[in-house]
Amino acid sequence: MVPAPLILVADDDADIRLLVSTRLEKAGYRVVAAENGDEALRLAAEHDPDLLVIDVSMPVLNGHELCLAITADNPNPPPVIFLSGRTLPKDRILGLEAGAVDYMTKPFDAHELIARVAVALRTGRRIATLTHHASVDRMTGLLNRAQLDDRLADAVARAVHVGTNLGCVLLDLDHFKAVNDRYGHLTGDDVLREVASRLRRNLRTSDPVFRYGGEEFFVLVEGGDQTGTTFIAEKLLAAIASEPIAGIDMTASAGVALWLPGYSEPAELLEAADAALYEAKRAGRARVAVTEPTSRATAAAN
Repeated sequence: MVPAPLILVADDDADIRLLVSTRLEKAGYRVVAAENGDEALRLAAEHDPDLLVIDVSMPVLNGHELCLAITADNPNPPPVIFLSGRTLPKDRILGLEAGAVDYMTKPFDAHELIARVAVALRTGRRIATLTHHASVDRMTGLLNRAQLDDRLADAVARAVHVGTNLGCVLLDLDHFKAVNDRYGHLTGDDVLREVASRLRRNLRTSDPVFRYGGEEFFVLVEGGDQTGTTFIAEKLLAAIASEPIAGIDMTASAGVALWLPGYSEPAELLEAADAALYEAKRAGRARVAVTEPTSRATAAAN
């Protein structure tokens, strides 16, 4: 049974907080409540609410600051409804600019509040569905190439500014065209889906896997050095070859690359991984190859 939506209520007025919470619970929602913005931010991180109903004027962290903190760096933040005693149009505008989807003034009508909550939740679900479809490859359920471009750029920025390691693995199924030619594209699709499943099962949640294109897959390993990233690549190849897929013995080749001091663009890491994958194919397939530092990277490191 799917649990009822969870709503976080934040208001420094204890009577308002209790009234809103009680009305929402009577409407069938689950509720967690906070008496200030700082507590609300902590509860939001702890409970991952489906919706927030928050006051604008709160101590420690006001409603606008809380809304901005909730939505910052979150590709799919929960919708926010402001419930405030401020009634001027400029206050509504500030609330909406902070990221809220709705703005109600006190005193409020309980039935209207419940109706607006229902609308905000429906809108949030639609946005979440659209965001999911825009970021996921429909064939395999893995993150798609657009997501790779965004996340790789973020990972490179962190590696550059913090000085952490960044590794990646580019995998390609061996002789996949022959599978499609001999068994048909429906069987080929089954192979791709099972390979995606095996990759997910053998990776940490912190190592995202993407469908790079066709029969190629890409794994981002933040904090991974050459030894650790190569180990991951070998583990994934073993998982793919562990047993037949749709009755077919499948193998894959992989290229491992690391972000090097001489690189300046994420594309250079992709190119290095692709060069290593080409070497793995050239050397006989069903193996891992590691890219050698480019002369530019070696010079910068020395």
